[in-house]
Amino acid sequence: APVFAFDEVDHSTTYTQELQLLSTWKGPLQWILGAYYIFDKEPYDPLDLVTTGPPAGVYVTPKTNAGAVFGDLIYDFGEGNKLTGGLRYSVERREMAGTESVGGTVIAGPVNLEHTFDKPTWRAIFEHAFNSDVMAYASYNRGFKSGAYNSTSVVNQAPIAPEVLDAYEIGLKALTLNHQLEFNGAAYFYNYSNIQVQRVDPSVSSAAILEAAGKARLYGFDGDLVY
Repeated sequence: APVFAFDEVDHSTTYTQELQLLSTWKGPLQWILGAYYIFDKEPYDPLDLVTTGPPAGVYVTPKTNAGAVFGDLIYDFGEGNKLTGGLRYSVERREMAGTESVGGTVIAGPVNLEHTFDKPTWRAIFEHAFNSDVMAYASYNRGFKSGAYNSTSVVNQAPIAPEVLDAYEIGLKALTLNHQLEFNGAAYFYNYSNIQVQRVDPSVSSAAILEAAGKARLYGFDGDLVY
């Protein structure tokens, strides 16, 4: 028997632009400067939940306005040693406007919410080429995923905390057998703060909602051979 059904109408708009300025001179120091922008709007117009009772509807318009500036410096020390340092600053404004209804009657809203998230992130990579065919590296990166609003309901909405990832990796890349055999291997450790996960919430029509779940750690090894 049909228990419930979703009837969803979307009208999404996304615009992105990235600009980069790169050095072209010969020498041990190379650099990259850049800027990035994104506008994203993904409304539910509407999202209806049809069950045995009156249909529930959500008219929600989430918007994202985000920008970032970034730069990389790459310095070649010679004898196969190279160091890369990168820095990025991101600003993201999340907005959500909408109402919630049951049987055509508005039960929540209208709401007009907005929150701005900003974060500096960075990376550092050291690599050493033993020769033209074998290279080892070590890297540390900090990543950032901004917070957001859940768009399946407008009741008791608060922005989800942003996610931060510190990623550490060491690896080896090698060519052998006259370049017929390629090996790539890496060991990594990811340390998350406020990792964002989805869970099913029975209090919100059993919809999948996003939440910040706390800390998480991930260890692993990745390797591949190409012949």
